[in-house]
Amino acid sequence: MDKTKPYHLHFGGLKPGMHHYTYAIDESFFELFEESEVKSGQIGVDVQLEKKEGMQILDFNIKGTVHLHCDRCYDFYDQPIKGNEQLIVKFADTVGEDEEVVFLPFETKQINLAPYLYEYIHLLIPMRRIHPDDDTGHPTCNPAVLDKLEHLSTHKTMDERWNVLKTLKNSQKKKDSSTSK
Repeated sequence: MDKTKPYHLHFGGLKPGMHHYTYAIDESFFELFEESEVKSGQIGVDVQLEKKEGMQILDFNIKGTVHLHCDRCYDFYDQPIKGNEQLIVKFADTVGEDEEVVFLPFETKQINLAPYLYEYIHLLIPMRRIHPDDDTGHPTCNPAVLDKLEHLSTHKTMDERWNVLKTLKNSQKKKDSSTSK
């Protein structure tokens, strides 16, 4: 059984013109993708399909939140995401993909949007994932973790292996200076 079936968009039999679809993305969607770093979220996706002769233009409007680990304290937080994407579907003798164009066989009557939704959602996630700051400009991360990070950054300890290397270096300098005399 195809678990992505709820995300299949059937365009066979549609009349040319504009058609509107909505999708609600939640935990069940992210469970379809084992490799996903996002495990939950609440995202609404509006898809505007413009059916034309020999092609279809899909405009995606994505808005919601994803539940992520903070890069600073590793606690979960909700990251708002919002964006628009476009996918052009053309019909041809060969199957393939370009940057924004998907080529499907002429007899195709549907397209599975799940991989595209997955990609678009992940592209909207910022590279740096941290809790938002509060009204005073301070991070809302786990205070215990922030205290520990502060303690570690102000109390840097020297790795003892470096001291051994410095001793070797100093003894080599002494040896070199005594042989050059």
